[in-house]
Amino acid sequence: MTLENLLVFVTIAECGSLSAAARRLGKAQSTVSTALANLEVDMDTRLFERDLHHLALTADGAVLLGFARSTLTAANNLERKAHSLSAGHGHRLRLGIDQALPVARSHGLCAELERRFPQLQLELFRPTSIDATDLMRRGLLDIAIAVTVDPMPSDFNASTLGQLQFVPVAAAAHPLSSLPIVHNSDLAQHRQLLASSRDGGDASVFGRYSEITWRIESPELLLDLLKRGMGWAFLPLHAMQENGALADLKILAHEYREPAFLKSIDLIWSKQDQQSEAARWLCSDLEWARSVVPA
Repeated sequence: MTLENLLVFVTIAECGSLSAAARRLGKAQSTVSTALANLEVDMDTRLFERDLHHLALTADGAVLLGFARSTLTAANNLERKAHSLSAGHGHRLRLGIDQALPVARSHGLCAELERRFPQLQLELFRPTSIDATDLMRRGLLDIAIAVTVDPMPSDFNASTLGQLQFVPVAAAAHPLSSLPIVHNSDLAQHRQLLASSRDGGDASVFGRYSEITWRIESPELLLDLLKRGMGWAFLPLHAMQENGALADLKILAHEYREPAFLKSIDLIWSKQDQQSEAARWLCSDLEWARSVVPA
């Protein structure tokens, strides 16, 4: 019993005749007929009832057809996996998508990865840009879509995907929200809530404007404290426009009108690591990486 003969069996069942199956397979009809006969001998059963114009599955053939299809699928997956490994292509992708980027924008990219690499082992992370480069240095992340790191470390490559606008934000009841124009000197008088990296370092996008700061590693906790009027912070503009849960927050009327608070979004990967096939595709087809960045 061979995989080629199983393929002939499945193709005949789908086409309904030897001649149609032969055309689909690009083989002579006699070759297809011989393959079917050999398979029936190997299985010790008749797979089709034959007449002059049509082949119909026997009861045994109908049962065995599902097993034949499963066997061919498994063999195809095995071949693809072996080819991937022999070519030095990893089958895992550890992808970081910056906390500042909307989760919903990653759905299309994930669907495309599933389509192109059905055997891919995907691990998704939501780091800050500082954490992303740290995780890559430690061998825990392969590639990241993140707010640009300035300056970019020399051991990383980066391709710019777009820009993300940030805005200063506070609760509607916060004193800053009542000011017609908010100056930097006003920001300095109130507590600033800063995103923190996992090691406790400063991961804020625009740095410190106030001497009074709280560093917060959890994005959810930072938003909760903002809503409670515990301070002000920079948030992505898209979050304020798209997230109804942030309706209690107000964009401050800062003296530097838009687009003052812009940051580039980069695709970042290490120069040292051997990239998987999926990572190389992502680096070469930047349109899919750009799809994660709000327009």
